[in-house]
Amino acid sequence: MVTSTLAKGWNRARVFEFAEAKAVEHGYEPGMDLRHIVERLGGEIVYLETSEITSSTGSMLVREDGTFVVYLSRYTSGTRDRFTTAHELGHYFLHLPELQAQGVSGPWAFNRHGSNTAEVEANWFAAAYLMPAAAFTASFEEHGGDALQVAWDFDVSYESARIRVGSLNLHPSA
Repeated sequence: MVTSTLAKGWNRARVFEFAEAKAVEHGYEPGMDLRHIVERLGGEIVYLETSEITSSTGSMLVREDGTFVVYLSRYTSGTRDRFTTAHELGHYFLHLPELQAQGVSGPWAFNRHGSNTAEVEANWFAAAYLMPAAAFTASFEEHGGDALQVAWDFDVSYESARIRVGSLNLHPSA
């Protein structure tokens, strides 16, 4: 079982664009339950005790046939679970094809922990998938730059919304 990933090597803007295109392709609307998208792709979400998520399971396990399991902790919040799920979809769309193109046979385990380039790319993917730039900017302006209100609109954590504000170079109106 392979537990490493090959980074795509794309810059942040390109990953954002790719993620937003995937969201449109899947019919994702901000705040939508990701379980339906995961299931349509042949995946499932399984909740485990935190100690059961190991390097052999990873946060996502993709089988040779392309079906996959996203493992989430029973003890995390719904907003955290949404970001983790979108992050794992980032690996599925960005990094799984790289592994397959290199002829690396599966199953493949993707681990959410770490700060390598592939993890950063998956985080960028998750942010853009869950918080598309145009809709996010409109919400930000509508709420006078209140990142907490925007976080509620997109069903993400305040921290995720705050980071997205920075990545889009948004500033509260005066």
